[in-house]
Amino acid sequence: MILFTYSLLFLIVYLVMVFRSHQRMQKKLDQIILLVQPVKEEAGFIEFYTIINGQKVRVFHMFLKATQKLPVSIVAKDKFGNMAKVDGAAQFALSDESMGTISSTGEMSAEFIPSGKAGIVTLQGKVDADLGEGVKEILGTLEVEVLAGDAEVVEMAAGEPVDV
Repeated sequence: MILFTYSLLFLIVYLVMVFRSHQRMQKKLDQIILLVQPVKEEAGFIEFYTIINGQKVRVFHMFLKATQKLPVSIVAKDKFGNMAKVDGAAQFALSDESMGTISSTGEMSAEFIPSGKAGIVTLQGKVDADLGEGVKEILGTLEVEVLAGDAEVVEMAAGEPVDV
């Protein structure tokens, strides 16, 4: 009887493990299916991405030292969040050109190099969402706060001399 109870308990544990393993496999399969979504024809908005520790990450606001440069890429999506095709390469601009430069590094990527001035600048990426002869421009923006770099110089100021 004890042997039967242990066998039954072992069978139940085994079945639970198989069921959980099946659920994990189904979740992975669902994730893979989500990654292989068909590309829709018409774009509705743009998302900005950057590479952080080797991973492509969607960003809304970035902090950047004045001594760093920032690679960015954009992805056009339809109103449902599906990747969408666009006509031609993206055009990039800055809200304040005194804050630095942004140069295209590919069809949908660019690199922002700050001028050294601390402050807030908006990176703009624009694409033509109309795949025909017409033009339907959509704009994506990314706010970047440029911070002072690491200290390299110490300045000292003296006040008025005072009698002791």
